[in-house]
Amino acid sequence: MYGIRISTGKPIDWQFPKQENTFVRQWETDGIRLSQWSLCKFEKDKLWLEDENNFLVVEGVLFNRSEIAAQWQQTDIAAWRGSFSCVRIHKKTHEIQVFNDQIGSHMLFWCQTDQGIYVSPDLFELAHFTGLQEMSTEFMRRILESGYGNDERTMVKGIRRVGAGQVLTIKNGKAEVTRYYNFDNKPVHLDENEALARTNELFRQAVKRVIDKNEEYGL
Repeated sequence: MYGIRISTGKPIDWQFPKQENTFVRQWETDGIRLSQWSLCKFEKDKLWLEDENNFLVVEGVLFNRSEIAAQWQQTDIAAWRGSFSCVRIHKKTHEIQVFNDQIGSHMLFWCQTDQGIYVSPDLFELAHFTGLQEMSTEFMRRILESGYGNDERTMVKGIRRVGAGQVLTIKNGKAEVTRYYNFDNKPVHLDENEALARTNELFRQAVKRVIDKNEEYGL
């Protein structure tokens, strides 16, 4: 599966099949190995930025790429727009931030073992390389009871999911998941005309972002 992989501690030699119209990029520092396997599509949006103190890589599509690229070291990730996953690394402290977009359109799975902390967009790949093979009875019970699962649990015991609007922070051998964005679900009181006007405005904005992105790449 296309996306970003991270290994801390004992490195994993991620295996990527040779396919046309794909590329592989790798970055490594003390105790951290990062790999990106991706399609040769929307390449400008797949930022790969580095300075003396920071490193950033993006997988996916960004609707406000120019704003992010201009201030990528300080940009509030809640202001990012698009369908993406991202990793930011502070090179001096070795703090790693892993996050996806506000609705979680890019899968990110992670686990912590005696060998290190690992991140992959592919649940079964992560289970294979880390040796975590036990099925989670807690997850299966949740599926049988409610028909779905929308939290961090997965079908593999010991492997968790970075949810929508969440950021996984890895530092000093510890991992913590926090929320950077949340839908407040507060009621908005509008009359019919105001509601229609606002809906039309937001719909046009969304369609324009897609059209502009397609035009940028000549699609």
